[in-house]
Amino acid sequence: MNNDTPKPLYWFYLDNYVHLERLEDRVLLYNSLTGEIREYADNPAVLQLVEKLQAPENLLVVPLGEKELEDPQISAFVREMRSLFMGDLIETSRSSGKPVQMMPMLKLHRDIDKMKTESFRSVGVDVMKYLDNMALYVNGNCTLDCNICASAHKQFLWCNREKSGTQLPIDQIRQLFEQLVGSDLCHVHILGGNILTYPGLRELISILAEHRLKRTLYIHYSNLADGRDSLQDLGLIPDSNCQIKIPVTFPVDETKLEKASHILEDCSMPGTFAFALQSEAEFAEAECLISAFSIDPVSFHPFFNGQNLEFFEQAVFVDRQNLSNARPSMKDIHSRQVMNPFLFGNLTVLSNGDIHAGVNDPSLGNLSKDSIYDIVYREVFEGKTWRRTRKEVVPCRDCVFAALCPPLSHYEYALGKNNLCRIVGSVKADEKGEEIHYKS
Repeated sequence: MNNDTPKPLYWFYLDNYVHLERLEDRVLLYNSLTGEIREYADNPAVLQLVEKLQAPENLLVVPLGEKELEDPQISAFVREMRSLFMGDLIETSRSSGKPVQMMPMLKLHRDIDKMKTESFRSVGVDVMKYLDNMALYVNGNCTLDCNICASAHKQFLWCNREKSGTQLPIDQIRQLFEQLVGSDLCHVHILGGNILTYPGLRELISILAEHRLKRTLYIHYSNLADGRDSLQDLGLIPDSNCQIKIPVTFPVDETKLEKASHILEDCSMPGTFAFALQSEAEFAEAECLISAFSIDPVSFHPFFNGQNLEFFEQAVFVDRQNLSNARPSMKDIHSRQVMNPFLFGNLTVLSNGDIHAGVNDPSLGNLSKDSIYDIVYREVFEGKTWRRTRKEVVPCRDCVFAALCPPLSHYEYALGKNNLCRIVGSVKADEKGEEIHYKS
């Protein structure tokens, strides 16, 4: 036995709240407690050290001897990790063996692969536990002609007029919620063209109340201003589980907006005025209206119209500082690597009965002929929407920031690109051999 091998001077480790990403010759480290981000590129010594840290048997703890610590790249890396509270050194003389670093492990509740292998379990029941939110478009009737009506609902929850004027039969809706007993559905968004013209609205609200579901009614401010009597006929009782969201589009009829704000105040229902914005000018106008009519609370929803990319980049795109300020937790990062937290558990039912996991994705079936159990099962075991991650799409899959970025949303579909950011990435050839220059 050779006892002449020098004992390493230190154990070097990274803390378990540090996210480490290595992609080819690039390394990213992120402190989820402080938001600090550090990148290393074209640094062979650091890359080799990171490879050792990531080895399953090392658990982010590796020995460092005099030779390694004399390397200026490793020495600088270790100093920076210590100064940023991302890692530290432990003298080997102070420990009888290698320290144990507890590593966070991702475990999905009701893991799908496990469900597939456990034949004794009722999969039909278990998959329903995944369902969390539902957008229910009850009709398409509306007399308004908003310039964003045809596509706003494909970017965020919004009302939508349809020329066909279709509407969901209330009997089908009642059967739908009878099937959902025992699911984890907790929030239903009631949308349409003008839902105040939907004849089954009062009964629908009653059904949701019986199931103790949180419900949000979407009523355009102009329809609300013209529909005071219709709103009163609903017999809404002030309830923290029931709220009204009031879409506001430009140009704004100030008289109707003021009237709508008074109606909401009179009915004593929690409500939010939601402004769809296409420019800085509209944002400035919205601020003036909010101040003039004492509107509160409010929300803002940038809308991409195909010609306002500059505004959209300012309003929606992220950069390194945004990611640092957002401080996604390790739980957030791990979940984004295996599923899409923005889309997971959501279903959209259109007024023609078609059911979608994502409003821009193909229909999973129709309410008139498909069981909701079959729909959810289809998405859980065969679909891709709920599990669409940045690690699966170009160019994000080739970016070390992918796990830190917000999940893919409907905005990516609207813009026709996946990287809504200003983070300078690498240049990499795609599958066809073409170079993709991107801000990953």
